[in-house]
Amino acid sequence: MAKKKNRGKNRLLTRLVLFAAVFAAVLIALLIFLNSQVMVIKNISVVGNRTISAEEVIALSRINTGERYGEKSDAQIRENLERNRYIVYERSTFDYNSRRLTLHINERIGWGVVGAYGLYYVIDETGVVLECTGNQYPDNVAGPSVSGLIETEISNIRPTVGSRLPIQTTRRLDVMGAVLKALDETNMLMRIATLDVTYPDDVKLLTDGGMSIELGDVTNLKTKLIIAQEVLYLREKQGSVLGAKLDVSSGTRAHYIPGERPTPTPVPTATPLPGEEADQ
Repeated sequence: MAKKKNRGKNRLLTRLVLFAAVFAAVLIALLIFLNSQVMVIKNISVVGNRTISAEEVIALSRINTGERYGEKSDAQIRENLERNRYIVYERSTFDYNSRRLTLHINERIGWGVVGAYGLYYVIDETGVVLECTGNQYPDNVAGPSVSGLIETEISNIRPTVGSRLPIQTTRRLDVMGAVLKALDETNMLMRIATLDVTYPDDVKLLTDGGMSIELGDVTNLKTKLIIAQEVLYLREKQGSVLGAKLDVSSGTRAHYIPGERPTPTPVPTATPLPGEEADQ
């Protein structure tokens, strides 16, 4: 019996020693791997940026080539990148073969500009303030100036970067978001100068050429905008856009009203002075 017990103890001891040896070997290999050149970042690339350059994103991340992958945590990278309100950090990936670090981001777009409290605010499609440009109208926004979004300016409230505009009715905000997305999908976003959502069932647009477009409500938006786009193209070729009105609120047809033309003023005929008729 004593011999059997000793044999059992010896087997257990052997297994423990073997496990410890394997664990130590794995740990040493891991340490060697972590300290090898395989973990050193050789190149950095950016995926998902649209208007912000890759160089600017990399600079904001504060990650440099030559440092080891993992030195900065995801939380640190997110904090660094999202100091720019236009950037949403998603993740980072590392290719061990090429030693390339890829930063995956999503870029918020300045869809519109709202003038309130004597200042200009760049907003995204949800009404979040991305930037305040003071009393200078921003020139880097793809979308239009939005009116009617803020019904009453509350004196003790000032929008801040990263917060939502103090909007009394969310329906106007929903309408704005729907129209801006439809404009983007129909490639008309950069053609629109102003968007008026004062009355959500009677949305109005003004093109950069001076044509007023009545959309009505937000049903069949893409169809309405495609119709408006076709009419706008034809009228631009004819030079009959400025001051014109276009009603596509039915969603099936367009009603075009030309701009007002100045009434010709008749030029009075000069009365000849005495003796002039004889000279002629």
